This record gives sequence, structure tokens and C-alpha cells, in this order.
Amino acid sequence: MRYVLLLLPLFAISAAFHYVSHQLASGQTGVPFVGEPVTFKPIDPSALMGSQFTIDSRESGRLNGENIANQTRLFNQKMEDIRNYARNPAGWHGAPPF
Repeated sequence: MRYVLLLLPLFAISAAFHYVSHQLASGQTGVPFVGEPVTFKPIDPSALMGSQFTIDSRESGRLNGENIANQTRLFNQKMEDIRNYARNPAGWHGAPPF
């Protein structure tokens, strides 16, 4: 009974999706679109942070380098864990590393 109650909203969402996709594909949406296209202005950091705001290219390069090094370290640790699990699955404690 519980699973039936979980499936009912899924059927309703599926029916609504198919109805809307059929309406859009046919070109007859039933509601005319009235309005202007939305445009976004580029973000100006000096307007948000003041005229003293500057982007330091050396600092941003250092931060990017730190992020790349950290991701590489985590990736290598995960690969070592997978290798150790593949060599001896019985010796692994806890969930598998993938």
C-alpha cells in the first residue's frame, strides 16, 4: 500500500510532463506569451565592492594552484584506496572506496 501511495505522485508528474511537452511540441500553448525578453547586465565588481576593488592575478593563480593540488591529492588517495581494496577486499574495513 505504501508503494502505491508513493507511485501516485509520480504518475501525476509524468502525466503533467507529457501533457506540457505535447503542448509545446504542437506549438499551441494556449496562453500567449506577452512580455519582453529578459536581459542581464554584466556584473561590475567596482559597483558592488567600491572603486578600490581589484583582482590580484598572482593571488588568484596561487588559489587555483592550491585547489588543483588539493584535488590531485584527494584523487590519488582515492585511487590508492581502490587499489588496496582490489588487492585484498577481505582486509578492508567499512564501506568500499567507490
